[in-house]
Amino acid sequence: MDERNTRFLKSTLDICLLALIEEEDRYGYEMIKLLQAEGVPLVNERSVYPLLGRLEVGGLIEGYLRASSDGPARKYYRMLPEGRKSLRAWARWSFDMYEVARQVVTERIDLEQQIPT
Repeated sequence: MDERNTRFLKSTLDICLLALIEEEDRYGYEMIKLLQAEGVPLVNERSVYPLLGRLEVGGLIEGYLRASSDGPARKYYRMLPEGRKSLRAWARWSFDMYEVARQVVTERIDLEQQIPT
């Protein structure tokens, strides 16, 4: 995966993680499994936990420990007001930019066209 794809995936994961946390408080491994089930590529501990840390340091989410019947306490994340605001702004901007890019590209090239190698 090249650097552009990695940057795009990170920004996409930010939005997806915030959306999952806004829906309900969640712990990291739970979010990883949900995103994998949705088909988000390259989602694992190495990609998700650093992003959760940045979102927490940025004041968008807050972590707390909750007892677990399956073992040690788990770190759950809850949405903070700034996170709700940022999620909506980022999602709106991302979707708008995607639509602009889709229009610019599809007006000019046929994505189904096979390119000889």
